[in-house]
Amino acid sequence: MSSPPQQFEQLLTSLLSGDNNTRNQAEKIYMNTKKQQPNQIIQALLQVARTSEQTEMRNLAFVRIRRSLIVLS
Repeated sequence: MSSPPQQFEQLLTSLLSGDNNTRNQAEKIYMNTKKQQPNQIIQALLQVARTSEQTEMRNLAFVRIRRSLIVLS
């Protein structure tokens, strides 16, 4: 079983999927989690942004963080 950071990075990978069904399902999971646990989402995004070996994942994490901060302003 993968650890929570790995699971979250897998969710982000699914958000970038070329398959519409996979991407839509990942977006629903992300948005539901964001509504229920907004602080944990930001923490997970920061973790991915700092530690992911994949540039694409780091970039996506930073974009999602920025979007979250814009909503808060």
